[in-house]
Amino acid sequence: MFTRRKILACVLIGLIPLAACAAPRIIEGGLFPYAPIGTTELEPNGRVWIPITGQITGGQSGILAIDGGAGFWMISDRGTLTRACAERDGDGHLEAVTFEAEYDLRLSHPDAYVAQLTNDAEDLAYGTDGKVYVSFEGYGRLAQIQSDNTTRHNLIDPEAFVRAQGNRLFEAMAPLPDGSFLVFPEERPRDLELFELGAGPSPEETIPVVQVHAKNIQPNGFARLSSAGWLPISDGWAVASADTAEDGAVWILERSINLTGFSSRIRRFPVTDQGLPNWENGQVMIETRPGDLGNMEGLTLWRPSADAPQHITLISDNDNSSFRTTLVAEYIWRDQP
Repeated sequence: MFTRRKILACVLIGLIPLAACAAPRIIEGGLFPYAPIGTTELEPNGRVWIPITGQITGGQSGILAIDGGAGFWMISDRGTLTRACAERDGDGHLEAVTFEAEYDLRLSHPDAYVAQLTNDAEDLAYGTDGKVYVSFEGYGRLAQIQSDNTTRHNLIDPEAFVRAQGNRLFEAMAPLPDGSFLVFPEERPRDLELFELGAGPSPEETIPVVQVHAKNIQPNGFARLSSAGWLPISDGWAVASADTAEDGAVWILERSINLTGFSSRIRRFPVTDQGLPNWENGQVMIETRPGDLGNMEGLTLWRPSADAPQHITLISDNDNSSFRTTLVAEYIWRDQP
């Protein structure tokens, strides 16, 4: 996530999202979509705000569609997993997101700082086994959520990235058809040699992409890791979330912040014959103007039916604030080839 200092500074000067008329709450993003920057491939399909006083907690950092958009799994950066129902009109536009159940994935530790890093969940994905997986940025972990939705099985050796631990590791993840996962740090990390995994030094203005081979468990009990290349990044943009479409393309959500609010950008990377994305051939699907959306941290791809266009749902992180709402915004890619 972005540093709380940056977010607090923008909130204090009153220039992040619009405030509701005479209401003591701040609405993430604009009440209506702004015109995007440049051309866009995506069409807005509704946006709703989850009430602060409702049962769904704040700090949502990952989202995953259930049953063709009928509902969502949501993960918070404090380690709580929520199942929610999506209410839609006759044309499929999102009208509300309501609470169904919440599960506690947190692990306890006597040291509050260690507990925070251990439970700092960031993204969700389905595996080829149908189970839900979650990435963590504090200690650089990826875990399978067990059937009780309250326990998790870690797949990454805790020692693998221990020197790079902190609030910047596996912010995003995307599943691959072979059962492996791609995990992405939020920004270019310290101790880059930990992420090279035999792929050589990292080019400038890139971040390393790690492939977690969930079906290839090593003698130490953890998944084999390899390099999946280097993702080009732009100054001021940080990776927030990722997902994989049915055609194998990996979509990446990024965000930036300035004095007028948050901006979001989604890039799509086609898959190569080797089964990995072509990181040099990214297509910008949308770039929003500052303040159009909130601090969007989660992205999920889904279709309501096999012949329906690609749907994209985003969710914002209100930083567990008591006065900022959580925004869920949807888009459709109608003109896909």
